[in-house]
Amino acid sequence: SSFATIPGAFAGAFTPAIGWLAGGRNVFEPGIFGIIFFLFIWQVPHFWLIFLTHRKDYEKSGLPVLTMIFTEEQVIRITFIWVLATAVTCLLLPLFLVNFYIVNFSLFFLTLWLTVNAFKMLLGQKKEILFACINIYAFLVISLIFLDKLSLILYNRVF
Repeated sequence: SSFATIPGAFAGAFTPAIGWLAGGRNVFEPGIFGIIFFLFIWQVPHFWLIFLTHRKDYEKSGLPVLTMIFTEEQVIRITFIWVLATAVTCLLLPLFLVNFYIVNFSLFFLTLWLTVNAFKMLLGQKKEILFACINIYAFLVISLIFLDKLSLILYNRVF
């Protein structure tokens, strides 16, 4: 299906739950749900930006692709909406697991940066630039979550 990316994103989003469980955490803690939701939403525009960058190759493969259903401009607009959904999901992370204000402010400014680049793609900037931005964004968000948890552990050991 042209929409196979969406169920495929579920498989990729649940892999952190394996590490979460292996680390001795409960699968029903809210923190893992925030991470799973963020990774699920992020993976869809991540793949669609790959598709938009290499559209001709995907169309030659004979596999069902989005441009069989939508025009390229429609796919760009749909991808833009998913990028904005990724940004909103990131802003919800503090409700699940982020504890320190410096991390919350960092998430806000990262989200602002991603949103500006998404608008630039909508206005004609190369899709490769937004692809790099969304991957850097995901890496930095996950790094901030890690640093937040590490700082919490260190804080609890000191005090």
